[in-house]
Amino acid sequence: MKELGVKKGTILTFGGRSLYFVFAFISGIIIARTTGPQGKGIYSLVILTASLVAILTGIGVGTANACFVGRKPDRIPSIITNSIFLMILCSILLGGLFLIFQNFQIFEPTKLMFVGIAFAIVPFILLMSLFNEILHGMNKILEFSLIRIVAPFIQVVILCILLKVLNLKLALMGWAISQIVMTVLTVLILFKNTGRINSVDLDLSLFRESLVFGLQVWIAQLVGMLNLRIDMYLVAYYLTPRDVGYYSTAVGIAEFLWYIPSSIAIVMLPVFTRMDAKNARELACKGIRLSLFSGVVLLVLLLSVGRFIVPAIYGKAFLGAVLPLSILLPGVAVYGMAHITSTYFNGHISRPIINTGLAAMSLIINVVLNIILIPKMGIAGAALSSTIAYILAIGVCIYIFTRLSGSSVKDMLFVRKDDFKSYLQIFRRES
Repeated sequence: MKELGVKKGTILTFGGRSLYFVFAFISGIIIARTTGPQGKGIYSLVILTASLVAILTGIGVGTANACFVGRKPDRIPSIITNSIFLMILCSILLGGLFLIFQNFQIFEPTKLMFVGIAFAIVPFILLMSLFNEILHGMNKILEFSLIRIVAPFIQVVILCILLKVLNLKLALMGWAISQIVMTVLTVLILFKNTGRINSVDLDLSLFRESLVFGLQVWIAQLVGMLNLRIDMYLVAYYLTPRDVGYYSTAVGIAEFLWYIPSSIAIVMLPVFTRMDAKNARELACKGIRLSLFSGVVLLVLLLSVGRFIVPAIYGKAFLGAVLPLSILLPGVAVYGMAHITSTYFNGHISRPIINTGLAAMSLIINVVLNIILIPKMGIAGAALSSTIAYILAIGVCIYIFTRLSGSSVKDMLFVRKDDFKSYLQIFRRES
């Protein structure tokens, strides 16, 4: 069976992620206009908490699945069974933790309800992620991309149906249903591509191997997630849910700059696992150049129109998101390159600890600056903290990549004509 090439895979992935962005963007607008800044702030914190807990309980096994499937295709049935086993363990752990929260009244009833919603959906998010990474490792980019579109599409449909009576609780219900449907679809697609499991094939040796590899990735993922989202919790701590609503809106718009880099990185991971050093270096440099170029172009565009489109789309109530958006954009634009380098460190040289160190450095800088700047500058201080942290981290990342790969800074940063030519020839058959 012919595998999908990097070029075609990238455009397909970007197309899928663009549709994801469109649907998520529409649902974000609906939620913002119906619940206001405060409702959107609470909604964002619930979703963020579910995502963070899913990373915590996943222990990096999803990335291990993608890498191991490429290297050990004969072990796919065991990888699937091990993934189900991890999901069951996660469900038991979260169920027990929720009972502790409830019995000891750690949260007030309203907050406990939001925690319960997040915890209830985490096992579905985890299983979807584990199974989808198996498809990723099999280079099933079409299926991988399709699955990502399902949840936001269903959520938009639900929100539109409930539009006249929509409130925060109904919005969260729509999100929960969309995650469950996406998980069911992932299971069906995976079994269609791999066949049914005729017997329980739990492989504890392989599970331990996945945990050892995944633990390094997990720490990087966890630290990376906190690096990107700790400011949201700090804004909630120092300020109000309304400020979280403003800030989450700014973050959501700014991170659109990462869609091209992350799409390239998703396709590169299974390819990097099988490439020699020279080709991997050249491919990584091309991805980095295109990531930086796309980031700068979108940076200029959003800086030019951001102050007009935010109130036009989200309403005048969200004018408070314009300033943090403008401050976030430069840091987000350059940090897009980290999507490519992290995939190179994980997939080609199998040193995810590098990503952990870089993310930890950025996280520490981010937290310290947030603690100093949020009380003085509000959400503008949170945005400035992130931008400074991103720029410093990517500078160190570039240095490490050049030392390990043998590339020059010029190879990484200055876009070439053949970069565009190769991607314009996206539909040509690759040799």
